[in-house]
Amino acid sequence: MLDRADEALARVELELGLAPEPNSLEVSARRCAEAAITYEGRGDFVQALEFDRKRAANDGEANDECVAQRDAGLNVRYGSERRDHEIGLLRRELALHEAEPGGRRLLTYLIGVILVVFALGGGVFVVCQRGRLPDKTSRARRR
Repeated sequence: MLDRADEALARVELELGLAPEPNSLEVSARRCAEAAITYEGRGDFVQALEFDRKRAANDGEANDECVAQRDAGLNVRYGSERRDHEIGLLRRELALHEAEPGGRRLLTYLIGVILVVFALGGGVFVVCQRGRLPDKTSRARRR
């Protein structure tokens, strides 16, 4: 069993030493985890602990990298949704501003019509009352 551990250790050391710098921190974390397990199997706990610490550091950075990528993606999505929402608000506000002058004109027109109707009604009422007053006074004089 010790021969197999030595073979595995040689393979992991070869991968760690000869392989080009990995682009992904997750790959580096996996390689360090394999080395830590292999050293632990051999009984070399100092080396196992060192590789386990490297794995933890790489794994933490990989998680930070994933979180940063996820945050960037969410920010892009949120930014586009926010822009769409702002565009919708601006369109609504523009439609309200365009409808507002017409609404004011209509309201002014209706108020004018109501005032004219009341003025005509008041005029008719006054004329009718004036017509009645002379009749009452003339009747009182006739008596």
